[in-house]
Amino acid sequence: RQSSSVLHSRKTRFCQTMVRCSLFDLKSLSIAAALGAIAVKVINPFLNDWIAPPVELSKDAHSTPYDPEKSTDIMEYPDMGFVREGQQVELNMGLTFILQQSFPRWFVTLLQRYEARNSNSNEIQMKRDYESKNVNILDARQRDYLKFDEAGFALLDMSDFNFSSVVNWRSQQDIKLFQSALEAKLRKELFPQATRIVFTYSVVRGGSQFGDQPAAINAPHLDYSQNDTARHEFHQSWPPFDYKYNKEQHILMGTAPTDEDEVLSVLLGIWKPIYMNNPVCDHPLAVMDGRTFHQNQEVPHPIHINFGIFTFHNLNGGVKYNESQKWYYYPFQKEEEVLVFTQYTKDDYFCTPHGSFENPNCPDDYDTRVSVEMRAAVFVKKL
Repeated sequence: RQSSSVLHSRKTRFCQTMVRCSLFDLKSLSIAAALGAIAVKVINPFLNDWIAPPVELSKDAHSTPYDPEKSTDIMEYPDMGFVREGQQVELNMGLTFILQQSFPRWFVTLLQRYEARNSNSNEIQMKRDYESKNVNILDARQRDYLKFDEAGFALLDMSDFNFSSVVNWRSQQDIKLFQSALEAKLRKELFPQATRIVFTYSVVRGGSQFGDQPAAINAPHLDYSQNDTARHEFHQSWPPFDYKYNKEQHILMGTAPTDEDEVLSVLLGIWKPIYMNNPVCDHPLAVMDGRTFHQNQEVPHPIHINFGIFTFHNLNGGVKYNESQKWYYYPFQKEEEVLVFTQYTKDDYFCTPHGSFENPNCPDDYDTRVSVEMRAAVFVKKL
């Protein structure tokens, strides 16, 4: 009995000690977390000002007071960067591309300096390979003659969809609710002949969470080259990832699983604002009328993006300037409006180069643009 009592007493003391240690550990962790949060709040602003002080913008056309009566046509916009005639371009993008939206400014600046020392400077490359041209970016809302089957783009009204049902636009699972509703809209209004529509990976631009990407401002481009021969040659050196992780490249290469009686028709771009308290103003997406873009105006444009644990390789399309090209955008695009445009057309050279730009006429209190984009492959019955 005495031995049992001693054993019970030891067990009791052990449990009491463990409880006190657990409480101490929790208290220590709480204190450490609080100190860490305070340190981040204090140190980050200091390091930002010391290592990466904010750049003061000059008072130019991009910072004039908002004028609601001003025309929504953007005339002689000076900053769109096109590939210079005769240049063959290739772009290597470091970790700053994927970290700059979510990491502190000082950290991104140091990383940029490190990457610049260890690779060719993208800034030098941009000056060598690209040139800025003045373009008119017209209000598509005022041009009723623009039709999807002619110009290659359209704005779909999805106000009948409950957008609050998509809790997390960064979740590939949550976004399926939206994609399902959009597929029905695409079939009804644009592609009644579609046998299947496959949505691919989506990405958020302009947000502040890890994995969000920056907006591609003043850089007109094609997400995929229209040159199938060049694409096959490119992927001999840089094989695409497994279809599960990279559907688009396999779909374009013809290596994706498909039914024998269907064939790829087009690859669409899908673009809309999210998480905003107002319509898009500062960085809307401009798209080119596909009828005004021709094969001799595209340059195959390899890109290599370092995501830290892997590098993504793709053959984009660079865009050369031509004065006959026509650019359009939809001013003050709302959450329920979805921009659909043509990324690639099978067996026919037809696509719509695109890129966002800096709208010079926006209210000061407007949220900066945050958007989600994805692509959709449209299959049709094989003739």
